[in-house]
Amino acid sequence: MDRGRTTRDPRRSCEGTVIRLTVDHLPGDRHPKPVWLWYSSPGAGTTDIDRLWQMFLRRFDIEHTFRLFKQTLGWTAPKIRNPEAADHGPGSS
Repeated sequence: MDRGRTTRDPRRSCEGTVIRLTVDHLPGDRHPKPVWLWYSSPGAGTTDIDRLWQMFLRRFDIEHTFRLFKQTLGWTAPKIRNPEAADHGPGSS
């Protein structure tokens, strides 16, 4: 028996709705891949699905905006505390 399992029944499942998002066209010569979303409510209706993909797109926009801010501000660059640290990069001895 798996220690992480809370039940002894190996057939335990979780009901929900799987949503497949597809895009017809992307800019340039890129081929879109489907995005799969899972919603914990079985039997989600059209209104629920519309709201869920719009929420996903909004989250995607917010995450990439923060990524751009961090790159612009230099928050993704390594912080060198002293000159000796610059001579010894990661993995060097």
